[in-house]
Amino acid sequence: MNKIKNKLAWVLDSDAANLNAISRVGQQVGFQVRSFPEFHHFSSEFNEQLSAACLEGSASCIIMNVRTLGRVDLLALPKVLQTIPKIFIGAAHVSCELERLARVGMFDFIAQPFTLQRLQDSLDKAFAHHAHLLSSTHQVKQRFDLLSKREHQVGALVVQGLTNQAIAEQLAISIKTVKAHRAKVMVKTESNTLVELLRNYDGYALVSAGEPAVGVKPAKPVPAKS
Repeated sequence: MNKIKNKLAWVLDSDAANLNAISRVGQQVGFQVRSFPEFHHFSSEFNEQLSAACLEGSASCIIMNVRTLGRVDLLALPKVLQTIPKIFIGAAHVSCELERLARVGMFDFIAQPFTLQRLQDSLDKAFAHHAHLLSSTHQVKQRFDLLSKREHQVGALVVQGLTNQAIAEQLAISIKTVKAHRAKVMVKTESNTLVELLRNYDGYALVSAGEPAVGVKPAKPVPAKS
């Protein structure tokens, strides 16, 4: 199991009272706080620092003021960010929009005004959730490390939706060889179905800081046969 070394709370909020409350809880229970008044300030340094934090075993969560949602397309963000628990803070009446918040990855919603205990409870659960995710994805990486370069290539093309015939033409190998590699990929990654293989490849990309599988190139179109 991957050991969690640190906890990081990334805060997108310009409300001084909220920032003060989060910082106080961080000092009490031992997690780091990085705050940003606007999303573009956060996104400008997200890729390098947050991806590195995940690889180093740092459980993370993102705390966002609901007011920032109008300026952020969370569904278009890299998968490594989409999977991090998000805690939204807003006025009590915003709770009627929980369905909308859920669609953009809400882990919890905290209505203002809130107590420090309410905030701490939410953060504890978010960190535990992300720690479990990191542990699971590191286990996935260990299984993917068993794949050969060719198996990586075949598996990646499978999850892109290519048929065995298309993969054979893409890699200049026989269909029989594709099927053999495909079977080994399923066994080594402990994937019983294509859906599980897709999920495992997503986990592998997350723990590998979003890098594609070894030796994988974008699939080139296969011309239709007359």
